[in-house]
Amino acid sequence: MNEAPVDMQPGTYLVDFKAPMFGADIAQTTEAKRCIKGDPEYVPTKLVRSYILLAPECATAKFERKGNQLTGSVTCVLDQQLATGKAIVTFDGTIAETSLRGTMKIDMRITASQDPQAQAAAALLSKVPIPFRAERTGDCSN
Repeated sequence: MNEAPVDMQPGTYLVDFKAPMFGADIAQTTEAKRCIKGDPEYVPTKLVRSYILLAPECATAKFERKGNQLTGSVTCVLDQQLATGKAIVTFDGTIAETSLRGTMKIDMRITASQDPQAQAAAALLSKVPIPFRAERTGDCSN
């Protein structure tokens, strides 16, 4: 089904995602409000960036929009004190006028670590999709 692309409205969005809690049957939900301003064309990518909370060591690899589907990935160098390698966060979402929903995956590519369980934990993490969503709650208050 081909839907006409929609423009996401700038404003305040309630952003939440469920982070997996390994070894338990629960997921931790993280919520935050984000004020997204500017051209509606860039609202979806600004929201995705706010989920990942880009650190200086992260670089946007790509954003691609086809209709109302937004895909992309962000690559981050790992903290050298914990492990060497990189993490690649990929996302796939659906854009609506006042919301963005989808899933993220984190692919940890560890080349060396002091922790002998790091490789196994990284492999497990890369198999778990992390659902996320953003719902517009109103105009920005500033």
